[in-house]
Amino acid sequence: TVTIADNLPAQSAIQSDLEYMIQTRVLDFAKQELLPTAQSAYEDGYTLPLSIQLNMTIQRTDDTVISILTDELINAGFYDTDYRSAKNYRTETGEILTFSMLGDQFRDTASDLVAQQAARYADQLFDDYRDSLNRVVLDGTEDGSTLYEVNMPVYPTFYLTNDNIVFIAREQILQSAAAGILEFPIPYADFGNALDS
Repeated sequence: TVTIADNLPAQSAIQSDLEYMIQTRVLDFAKQELLPTAQSAYEDGYTLPLSIQLNMTIQRTDDTVISILTDELINAGFYDTDYRSAKNYRTETGEILTFSMLGDQFRDTASDLVAQQAARYADQLFDDYRDSLNRVVLDGTEDGSTLYEVNMPVYPTFYLTNDNIVFIAREQILQSAAAGILEFPIPYADFGNALDS
């Protein structure tokens, strides 16, 4: 539940967006994906451990930004996955925070800074990891059919803390699933003039 004192419109906008996320990414997924899989397995005479869980962790809340890290934990019977993303809002308006709101040069600068950090882990990453760096710097405005070659929604891969903007490399993007999720925390000061205050 989101509460913003003396700003009901922003509070309602954020609350509505969070409720929509829970409906579409948890309830609808369970009904449309997990339930048919469970029914099919049952008809074939066996059961599968199927579940979906959405954890939301507050990373920053102040009069400028509300930033929430989301972990969508899915056990689909044959695989387990943690699909990590974030929800970032402007506290004053309730708008979803995009890179263009952060600055005209923000996306390019963020891409460069993430590439520099990823290079430090190069021996743990796929040989062609540089080809997938564009999937680590996402704000949700990108075209899913271009990015993933299938029409699917794009979820933000960044969240804000008091000290950093953190970018998320989900499983199988730059690294193997065994390596888990990688995060690249970048101090606000490193963005220089690319980040509007």
